[in-house]
Amino acid sequence: MTFRLVVLAGSILFATGLNSTTALASSNNTYCGADVSTWTSSVAPELDGFWEVKNGVGTLSMMGRTMALPAGDYSDGAIETATDGTMTIMSSELQGTYPVEFVQEGKWNFDLKEDTPLDSRDVLTTLDLGVLLGCDPNTLPRLHASGTFAEEGGTVAFDLYLFVVSNDLMYGATKGKIVSPQGNGTATRLVTFSR
Repeated sequence: MTFRLVVLAGSILFATGLNSTTALASSNNTYCGADVSTWTSSVAPELDGFWEVKNGVGTLSMMGRTMALPAGDYSDGAIETATDGTMTIMSSELQGTYPVEFVQEGKWNFDLKEDTPLDSRDVLTTLDLGVLLGCDPNTLPRLHASGTFAEEGGTVAFDLYLFVVSNDLMYGATKGKIVSPQGNGTATRLVTFSR
């Protein structure tokens, strides 16, 4: 049984790896400090189109145990932006099309819990991301989508969180609640969207 969406004790984390770190370091036109009032009119249209989605490391917690999940394969995704700025996101991994909206409130934290089975070298912390970008990551546009899909042997209710670094790079995590005959669980899978 394979689950692609997973949770780390409520923390939202980002995947790294040589390719995504290189892309982040070479991204010249970040949305650092972009005016919140322009996200719908300026940022949303730039996100329209096809994306390559890299499933990063994650965790799966079921039956009293938490285990690390290795990075997964690449898949295809897309964001469609309507003329009024509303957006939908779709991918083969999420098995459908879901509304996606900008999040303007609160701060997201990517620090690892002490008891995580993940290697800290596989995750960008909030501090790491800020150093690479030269700004507070929480000043970036942030996207959220949620929904439910069927997975082999059960269903997954998911939340997708993405920091929009630039018009060609997003980092984030999927959090999922898994319901299956083998037991219920939670999972987090780190993701990188690039093009």
